[in-house]
Amino acid sequence: TFGINIGMAFQLKDDLLDVYGDTKTFGKNIGGDILCNKKTYLLIKALKNSNEVQKKELEKWLSSTDYDPEEKIAAVKTIYDELKLKAICETFIEKYYLAALDCLSSIHAANERKKELISLAENLMYREK
Repeated sequence: TFGINIGMAFQLKDDLLDVYGDTKTFGKNIGGDILCNKKTYLLIKALKNSNEVQKKELEKWLSSTDYDPEEKIAAVKTIYDELKLKAICETFIEKYYLAALDCLSSIHAANERKKELISLAENLMYREK
């Protein structure tokens, strides 16, 4: 289950960086998932937690084919911010990361043998790109 948990943390971090990352550090344009209507954790949670007005706004952007990309990214990100989805996502990233480390600690092997996996987990957890 180490792999599943660290994989979940990685994917959530990737979703988060696509919206909230720094373009220079991240190495790609921010908001690509929003423009492609990818069903990320953030979008799914937004659709679930949104009020009627926010949901209509999200649905408008999801169904629109003629839009200004910057406007769409800003509008969807505003809804994510209103719903505090960045903090919620960060909490789940931490949860999966800690669960992955728990899996490693339950393995009866010398810490030296686990070092590479711990390093991998830390790099995935604290990456900015």
